[in-house]
Amino acid sequence: MKHGTYRALQAHELEPLRDKHFIGRGRNRHRDEFELHGIAWSVPGHPEEVLVIFETDTKNPSGIKHHAYSHIPYPHRLPEDVRRFLTTELAFAESDEFMAQLKTIAQERSE
Repeated sequence: MKHGTYRALQAHELEPLRDKHFIGRGRNRHRDEFELHGIAWSVPGHPEEVLVIFETDTKNPSGIKHHAYSHIPYPHRLPEDVRRFLTTELAFAESDEFMAQLKTIAQERSE
């Protein structure tokens, strides 16, 4: 069963997070040393979108995208499958794996 839709966050939505001390592994990191990307997930019946943001270290050739930030409002109101998915995938998955698994539980939406 699909639980809502998700969309890619746009650059203007990510920009306010770039200077936060908890993003980019520290406040002294230059903005060109990491890139941000993420999703906004609309779960039916849930009052707000779930936000998941990953960062890529541009100085590291591996290009692995690590979980940087998430905003999960009212987690107790999310369906059990969604809560379990977020708990498991955000704890252990890097970006590509998270996105592959997300496609099994939610529908991509383009805007």
